[in-house]
Amino acid sequence: DEEDDYLTPAQRFYRENKERLLERAQQYYSDKHQQVMDENEWTFYRDPVVRPPKGHLWDFGDIAKVVPREDIHFEKGRMPTVEQVIKILEQEQVQDIVVIDLEECGRRDLGLYAIVATGQTPRHCRRAARLVSKTIKDLDVPYISAVSYSWGSDTDEWNVAHCGPLKVHILSKEWRQSYNLENLWLR
Repeated sequence: DEEDDYLTPAQRFYRENKERLLERAQQYYSDKHQQVMDENEWTFYRDPVVRPPKGHLWDFGDIAKVVPREDIHFEKGRMPTVEQVIKILEQEQVQDIVVIDLEECGRRDLGLYAIVATGQTPRHCRRAARLVSKTIKDLDVPYISAVSYSWGSDTDEWNVAHCGPLKVHILSKEWRQSYNLENLWLR
């Protein structure tokens, strides 16, 4: 009991309630550990990956300009109109489409019309150019389908679809600003 005389009230309380205090501390930490484990179980939950359909185009710009996909009806054996080609390009999310009448420019030697447009990436430019030339090839237009082709690779910033009297130039934004094709033709 001499030792008790030198103990503080807190030390006396601890000595008297040591077992109960240790049980409460263990229970508290056990509960906390369980709570953390329950939270961790849900923090690593991931929604399953849903792949977009083949041909899906990611939005790079203004959502208001996204043209919904719809079927464009072409007549077999006939060259599509410039408006139909523009619709193809719009559905592919090609931007800043400008149509140039080559006869007005005095460049009838190149064809009837040129379309200049901006693609989002070099691959996007290539994809759009190939789509236009493939569409015209598939229509079996006499004298035109046989000579339609697209020129450019995945890394080229400028792709061209040569489709008989129609030339479609799809450039990256930087190259379009640099070359300024439509102003060269319209001078």
